Amino acid sequence: MVPQTYPTVYNTANGSVSMVVSTIASTTGLTRWVDYIPIQLAAESSVENSMNNNGAIAAKEIASTSGKQAGKDYIRVYVDESATKKWTISSDGYLPLFFYPDILYSNLEFENGSNFLLESGDLFLLEA
Repeated sequence: MVPQTYPTVYNTANGSVSMVVSTIASTTGLTRWVDYIPIQLAAESSVENSMNNNGAIAAKEIASTSGKQAGKDYIRVYVDESATKKWTISSDGYLPLFFYPDILYSNLEFENGSNFLLESGDLFLLEA
C-alpha cells in the first residue's frame, strides 16, 4: 500500500482510502510537483494504492474547492498526457490515478421496485 501522505477520504466501495483531488485545467503560472501533481488516468483494473507497474492511486475528485485549502484539504492534479515516466518525480514524470464513481448504489429497493440512490457523504437513517 502507498504510504498515506496526502488528504484522504474513506472509500465505502471497498473499505480503503482514496486521495482527495481537484483537477485543474491549466498549469499557467504553476510549478510542476510543487503547485500540482501531474497525473494520467489509469484503468480501474489497476492494483489499488500500489506503486507496482500495474498500480495506481485511488482518488476521489471533489466538485468544489470553496472554503478548502490546496495541499491540506485536497491535492491539485493536472492530467498530463505528454508525461512518459510513471511513478517518477521528474519533468516528464506522473502518478497514475483512477477515480471512483461519485455516486454509490445501495441494496435498498422500494416496494414499487424503484432503487434507492444515495450520494456519497450523505447521511441516511433508517427507522423502524
